[in-house]
Amino acid sequence: VHKLLIVTQTDPKAYRGITRFTNYDQLHDFECGIAKFWDYEVPEMEMMQNLVNICIAGEKKTGALNNGAIVFEDTSNYLENYVPPQLKTFLGNHRMYALDLFFTSHTLTDFPSVLRRRMSHYILKKTLDPFTGPADLKSLKYSNYANIYRAWVQIMNQPDRYEKIIVKTGHE
Repeated sequence: VHKLLIVTQTDPKAYRGITRFTNYDQLHDFECGIAKFWDYEVPEMEMMQNLVNICIAGEKKTGALNNGAIVFEDTSNYLENYVPPQLKTFLGNHRMYALDLFFTSHTLTDFPSVLRRRMSHYILKKTLDPFTGPADLKSLKYSNYANIYRAWVQIMNQPDRYEKIIVKTGHE
């Protein structure tokens, strides 16, 4: 990975020393390293569409967001279940742009369903979700819900709050 962009509306402690880009020209000129970005001037879906347009342009232009990774921090706060068609297509075709996409959420319950259907792996840590059985995850339309539930129970019973489990979903 030549570059890592963190899309975050907040400034979590873990990201404090990282440069924040404030405009799209900086994203076009992003050549390597780690940066964070959020456009406070436009609604979230418009910002996401602008990022997609830069990624698509990156296929034709060096220096854009291609050949890297994007971390969408705490997506349940801003990525809704309805996603415009061009963004949905991009999520399915992101590898064409030499991009790895990572989506974080602090809950399985509020994680956008449009992403659930496209994930190849989940990295589970402790959550505040009150699941009572695999049917809870099935009703949320998680693929491989039984394995995700088993991993969730296992991680919730770990004494170490930083323990994690990686679960394959079957989508790759």
